[in-house]
Amino acid sequence: MSQKSLDSVLDLLKDLTSPELEIVRKHAIAYAGIGPKRRIPINEVREDWILDGILYELQRRGLGDTIPGEFFIRNKQSFAGYAERSERVRKMFDGYFSTTYDRLAFGRMLAHSLAKKVDEFAPISLDTLLRNVGLIPEAFDSAYPGYISNNMLPMLIKALHERRVGPE
Repeated sequence: MSQKSLDSVLDLLKDLTSPELEIVRKHAIAYAGIGPKRRIPINEVREDWILDGILYELQRRGLGDTIPGEFFIRNKQSFAGYAERSERVRKMFDGYFSTTYDRLAFGRMLAHSLAKKVDEFAPISLDTLLRNVGLIPEAFDSAYPGYISNNMLPMLIKALHERRVGPE
């Protein structure tokens, strides 16, 4: 950011009310990763494309207002170990993507499959999807039988890519 842009932002702060400044302070702490208890924002789209898919699926189902405004995964044990389980799932699928768009689109497919699976035994919520993220491979295999075992994922991801940019 240039000094001129920074000065413009600082000038805008002068006109804000106390509640508005508190909102800015909270965002600044989150972005800077500072504060009394450091919380790591896990919903950074390029890093956690599964979480992005889950949040998208909740919004698609009309449950977007149930997502907290400043959503964080506080530690590795939050949501029954979401961070660790989602990392395992991401590693399982990670080698198939050539673009961020492909990763995000596939994350949405996985989240949709997960939501359908979870809906069989629990109401859909942010909590239930995060706690059951380890079911993604099973949920995906139910929705797309044989794609994993027959190594057809590259074909599916290529189709997602072509839908966006056209055939190569």
